[in-house]
Amino acid sequence: LDLAALAAQGERLLEGSAEDILPQYAAAGGASGGARPKVIAGVSHDGRIIADGAPSALTGRTPTLPDGFTPYLIKFAARDDAAAYGRDVGAVEFAYWQLAQAAGIQMPRAQLFLAGDGNRWFGVQRFDRHGRGAHGRRHMHTLGGLLHASHRLPSLDYEAFLAVSAHLTQDMRQVDQAVRRMAFNVFAHNRDDHARNFAFLMDENGSWQLAPAYDLTFSAGIAGYHTTSIAGESRTPTVRDMLRLARDSGLDARQATRAIDEVDAAVAQWPDVARALDISGAVIARVGNVLDETRRAAQERRGPL
Repeated sequence: LDLAALAAQGERLLEGSAEDILPQYAAAGGASGGARPKVIAGVSHDGRIIADGAPSALTGRTPTLPDGFTPYLIKFAARDDAAAYGRDVGAVEFAYWQLAQAAGIQMPRAQLFLAGDGNRWFGVQRFDRHGRGAHGRRHMHTLGGLLHASHRLPSLDYEAFLAVSAHLTQDMRQVDQAVRRMAFNVFAHNRDDHARNFAFLMDENGSWQLAPAYDLTFSAGIAGYHTTSIAGESRTPTVRDMLRLARDSGLDARQATRAIDEVDAAVAQWPDVARALDISGAVIARVGNVLDETRRAAQERRGPL
């Protein structure tokens, strides 16, 4: 075997338009793990895509992207998504990206990629990179990694997420962000909120901050429960539960109430945002009905703490 030749082949980058490249990778199941397969790619301003930018299996080296390309993760459909969403898998996650931005949550850049087979795939710019190659990595640690907590089974409460955010960043603005993410996952029915879906970034001075939010989409979780509980409640968490955790984390009660109310109002925009993205009426109604039920349950016991 000519290992040098094999290494060169392993590092070869496939380049083309989104319409040409993405159907091939979707059919192959993507190049990265997770509930939904993903491909690591470089995306140019004029719509060209270079994929795959993953490390070579033989050399371990990460190819350097050419000038003008930005590192992205592009997500495809999971096995059960077609029955649930049809061709709207990517559009639903992009709608959630827009709702999260409206809720005041820090989000990475994202866009929908139109593939040649008619699918629209959600792509997000990699916030753990600030350069074109392997030396452009930013130091990132997930909540699960910091606490040695499992992401495969329920292992944490949002109390831990808020406490780590306060302790690690020493910045109550970051705690406000954490509260908003907790509230968004409740109101938007994102119950796949496991320990690896929260992360922190450290800069060159050793200061920590929350990483931009990611993997925000409609999800029933494990048997309909939040993977990360809210004040011990995983099935029907309430605003009261969220306010108590926010207060215990040191956030001012009025600020916590404002953050939760703003998230609630943003998620309520789901029908309008979804229609603007031409998501099917059946998907809009199905997701909307669940969101309405979730909101009613969350507001039922909203009284003084």
